[in-house]
Amino acid sequence: FELKLDNEAYCSPAIATMVLFPLLVLSTASIIASESPVGKVITLLEELKTKVEGEGKKEAGTYDKFACFCKETTDEKGKSIVKHQDKIDELSASMGEAVATKETKQAEVKDRVKKREGLLAELKEAVINCQAESARFAANVADLTKADESLKKAIKALKKAKGGRSRLFLETRETVSASLALADAMSLVTPAKEKAVTAFLQQGVDPENPDYEFRSNSIIETLEKLSDDFTAKLDETNEERKKAKKACDETRTELTKDLDTNAEAMTTLKDDIEGLIKKIAEDREGVVNTEDLLKDDQLYMKDLTARCEVRARDWDQRASMRGGEVQALTEALAILKEGPE
Repeated sequence: FELKLDNEAYCSPAIATMVLFPLLVLSTASIIASESPVGKVITLLEELKTKVEGEGKKEAGTYDKFACFCKETTDEKGKSIVKHQDKIDELSASMGEAVATKETKQAEVKDRVKKREGLLAELKEAVINCQAESARFAANVADLTKADESLKKAIKALKKAKGGRSRLFLETRETVSASLALADAMSLVTPAKEKAVTAFLQQGVDPENPDYEFRSNSIIETLEKLSDDFTAKLDETNEERKKAKKACDETRTELTKDLDTNAEAMTTLKDDIEGLIKKIAEDREGVVNTEDLLKDDQLYMKDLTARCEVRARDWDQRASMRGGEVQALTEALAILKEGPE
């Protein structure tokens, strides 16, 4: 007979029962027929049949182990191949994401570099403007202070000139003229008053003349009012100077803060990029190594499949031949046992 079992049957002990049962029957028949020549032949055939079946059982056990090995190893390698392919896909996706992130961060670094250049240029311009503005305020304060002090001296001189000190009157002309010019530039005196004071100083007036006192009183009042205006303008200029300095300081502080923040962001981006470059290299190495493992498993699987298929065909052929031998012995024994009709 031909004994054909699937992979699960190969791994089962049931084959022992299938083989031992007919051997028990044949042993009984051998005892009954052993007393005649035909019985001896029957005994020999039965022993031969038992031997063939025993060899078949032994060979079936060997093939059973090999078939189990083929099935288990194929399943194991199949899972390993799937695992390696999944890992390659995972690493490839991770590497692609890291490359895209790295490119984005590199573009951000370029933007940060441009921003830093803009902030530096803005800070430089602000410093230059603030220095120029501070210089202008310093000049204005100096001019106002000098003009106010000079004007106060001129007023004092004019008042003393009324006592007959003509020399003091003459000394005030240049000082008052300079103060009037500054006042005119700052719009602190009306053209009419400036003209009256200038005319008074330029004409040949004798301080000892009684008419001088009458005319000089009006001029002194104008100059005293101008002195007060100078003082007020000086206070106003100093206040504006303080405000301008505060604004400049705030601008410099804000720009410096923006530069620091931008620099910190650039440092973070560069650190991130270095980390991404390292990760990309690790992922790429992981892909290469896993691809090697995958190729090894695929080659092993291909070789194993070929070996298992060859062994399976050989087993089918041998099992078929052995089954034919057992069938022929069985038929011969049946004929001998039944005898001639």
